[in-house]
Amino acid sequence: MWITLLVYIATFAIALVAYFKWSFGYWRKLGVPYLECSIPFGTLSNPFALVESIADGVARQYKESKALGYKYVGLFGMITPQLMLLDPELVKAVLIRDFQHFTDRGFYSNEKEDPLSAHLFTLTGQKWRRLRAKLTPTFTSAKMKTMNELVVACAHQLRDAIAERCAQGPIDIKDILERYTTNIIGSCAFGIECNSFTDPNSEFCMWTSQQFHPATFQSIKMFISFVFPGFSHSIGLKVTPEGVSKFFMKTVRESIELRRRTGQVRNDFLQILIGLMEGEDAMTFEEVVAQAFLFFLAGFETSSSTMSFCLYELSLNSDIQQKVRDEANAVLKKYNGEIAYDSLKELEYMSCVINEVLRKYPPVPTLNRRCVSEYALPDTNIPIRKGLDIVIPLIGMQRDPDYFPDPEKFDPERFNKANIAKVPPFCYMPFGEGNRICLGLRFGLMQTKIGLMLMLKNFKFTLSDRTENPIRFNPNCFVLSVKGGIWLKAERIAV
Repeated sequence: MWITLLVYIATFAIALVAYFKWSFGYWRKLGVPYLECSIPFGTLSNPFALVESIADGVARQYKESKALGYKYVGLFGMITPQLMLLDPELVKAVLIRDFQHFTDRGFYSNEKEDPLSAHLFTLTGQKWRRLRAKLTPTFTSAKMKTMNELVVACAHQLRDAIAERCAQGPIDIKDILERYTTNIIGSCAFGIECNSFTDPNSEFCMWTSQQFHPATFQSIKMFISFVFPGFSHSIGLKVTPEGVSKFFMKTVRESIELRRRTGQVRNDFLQILIGLMEGEDAMTFEEVVAQAFLFFLAGFETSSSTMSFCLYELSLNSDIQQKVRDEANAVLKKYNGEIAYDSLKELEYMSCVINEVLRKYPPVPTLNRRCVSEYALPDTNIPIRKGLDIVIPLIGMQRDPDYFPDPEKFDPERFNKANIAKVPPFCYMPFGEGNRICLGLRFGLMQTKIGLMLMLKNFKFTLSDRTENPIRFNPNCFVLSVKGGIWLKAERIAV
């Protein structure tokens, strides 16, 4: 019996290896250069070894492929073929010129089993077009202006929290900025006061932690949904933790019922969504919760990450920090100490600094698109079949010395009025590009600028010995983050 079992196991193992090797021949048969593969992860770094971050892996693959003169290169997400584009003209074709062939991102969503996953970022086809058309008017400058006061109130809470903690030693700046963005999202997307600085054990903070710091089993499910979205959909995989889903459903339902019962109206994102639940082609409750949840996902991590990296670079470059501070003080003085929405447009040098931060540290290291109809790669005879995923190595392109000389240097002047026109098209896209460009970029920049204004006005930041220098990216996180955190010393400035 044992011999028979071993024979079966050996046969299965041989068949499995043979299947992997056959699958890895996909690009070779098409005459497309491809990167070396390993079983079972293909060209992906082993996600369980925790040695190389996704960002580092993408940057390495881009650098190696470009050095060989490739304009495109084949990858494998386990056995699933993917195509990485290195040439900006090919990127332009996919994102803009031939967008009709690449309307989807290719990420997993399941409206029935996991309604919070079915938001604007993941939706496909006509459902995405309908929702995009409905939500685009909600992110105009006029709408952002109405939320400015809510964000400023949260920024004052941030200032007070730093003032309280700065005398106690180095500050984990990412942690405190996550609490800032948590308060903003709670206020603007869910209509609640989170008080994450004074009550870090609040229910909202607890479920936020579960979403962004998932347990091992949850991480495995997320990995499976990322590599095999079709299979995940067929088995009804639920990637949003059950407790998180119930909490956000309950929070939105109670907020909507309260406003309808009392007639309360707030200048926030939820109020806009409530308006979209009425009239012809109204949004469903599940759709509203999913969009509020996306607001939470996008706003929480990306803005706190951008501000963290910004303060890290400003701590290393005290002259740049002072220049940003001087500009912020000058603008505040012009507006009588008030942070008006219109004043943010006058922070030209701060905008350059933020742009340079987003170049060196794009929150998401790649842009992804899925082919939805047969396509031929321009100037080649290479067929791109329906369902094939396209990878655009954002972090590689934005750190390419051919496009950004001395790319490791932090140089905000790359984005000043005189130089910004020299930035090659489709080599700098931290918010994406084309019809699927990030809809919330105005809001993200607003909360980032307001937070930086108040922090730099009131504090001088320097690097703590607790921060690794140079920093290393966290291999256990898809969004760019630092292993061990960014610890800064904050010294109060007499105002």
